[in-house]
Amino acid sequence: MSIFKLETTQDKSQVYAPYIQSIDIEITNQGSDYFETLILVYGPDESLLFRGLYSLAPSVSIPIIGVGTYYNDFKVVLVTNVNTYANTAVNIICWKEEDMIAIYTQEQMERYY
Repeated sequence: MSIFKLETTQDKSQVYAPYIQSIDIEITNQGSDYFETLILVYGPDESLLFRGLYSLAPSVSIPIIGVGTYYNDFKVVLVTNVNTYANTAVNIICWKEEDMIAIYTQEQMERYY
């Protein structure tokens, strides 16, 4: 299993929630085998904002559009059923109304396997 985590901070140079109204999440399978991923987005006090379970074929991307964070702290957690994070690409696109304000990738996320 591999795990990816991105969460807001109070540091304006990092993922700073008061600027972010919503996020889009894009996951891409860059490997040669199918895998499943569970996506969880938590809001303040660990309230669940989004939950989804997806199966990704090789070379397939899945977009999740418009997960509302409403300028509050949030945490994105992705859990896959493969023992490496090398074949999983993740983009978290942050929006303030219709303006894209940041893109974070798997490289900026905490990663475990």
